[in-house]
Amino acid sequence: MIYLVAGATGTVGRHVVQTLHEAGHEVRALTRDPAKATFPDGVSAIAGDLSTLDAVIPALDGVVGVHLVNFGGGENYGPLENGVELVRAMESAGVRKVSMLAGWNESTLESAVWDSGLEWAQVLPTAFMSNSFDHADKIRGGEVRAPFVDVKTADVHEGDIGAVCAHVLMDEGHGGAKYGLTGPQRLSLREKIDIFGEALGRDIRLIEQTAEEARVSMSQEGVPADMIEFLLEVFSAPPVEANTVNDNVEKVTGRPARSFVEWVTEHADRF
Repeated sequence: MIYLVAGATGTVGRHVVQTLHEAGHEVRALTRDPAKATFPDGVSAIAGDLSTLDAVIPALDGVVGVHLVNFGGGENYGPLENGVELVRAMESAGVRKVSMLAGWNESTLESAVWDSGLEWAQVLPTAFMSNSFDHADKIRGGEVRAPFVDVKTADVHEGDIGAVCAHVLMDEGHGGAKYGLTGPQRLSLREKIDIFGEALGRDIRLIEQTAEEARVSMSQEGVPADMIEFLLEVFSAPPVEANTVNDNVEKVTGRPARSFVEWVTEHADRF
C-alpha cells in the first residue's frame, strides 16, 4: 500500500512515517524542505505542504491513505484555506482513507472531509510529552520557574500519537472515529521535575511563579501577549479531556501508551 504523510518532519508526522514504513508500506513524505529532512531508506521525500496543491496532486497517484494536518505553510502555519479543493483532489485520485490530526482551531479541511466520501478518523491528543523540551534549558541549568506547578495533565507521547494516526490508515474499523489520546497517568509539573531529577541523577530546583510573574517572564522571552493569556488559561485549568486518562492508544495500536518516565529516558541527552 502507498501512503502520503503531510507534515512528515513534524513532531507527530515523523512517527507516522516511521510506523507506516516499519509495517512495510511505501511512504511518501510531504515536507517543506526535503534537503533538510532525514527519513528511513525507501521513504520518498516530496517538497510542499497541503496548501500547495501543485505539489500534492502528483503525490497522490496510487495512494490509498493520507495523513492530514489542518494547517499549511507560511510563517505562522495558519489554518488551511483550501480544504474543499484538497478533498476533491484526494477523491479524484482514488484515496480511500485519511487520518486527521486535530489542531487548536478548525480549518476548512475538517468539514470538507466530514462531508466527503472518504473514510476518516480524527486524532485529538492532549498535551504532548515533548512540550517538556520548553524547559530543557532551565532543567540543564538546575532551576525551573513556572506557574501552576501542581496542576495535573495526562500528557501523551508523540510517538503514540503518530502510531495511532498510522494505524487508523492501515487497519479497518476506524471510519468516523474521533480518538482523544492521553498518556497512562496524570502528572503535575512538580512530579515531572522529580522524574527528570531521578532519571538524570541531578538536583533540579522548582520555583512556583505567580501568574503575573509568569506573564512577565514569557513577555521577556518574546511570547506574544495573546498567546501568554491563552497559555496561562490552559496551564491553570486544562480541558477535562486533558485530565482524564483513557486507553485509546492501546485500543488502536494494540500496545499500552508510553509513560513519561519512558519519554524522559528516551530523551535524557537533550536535558
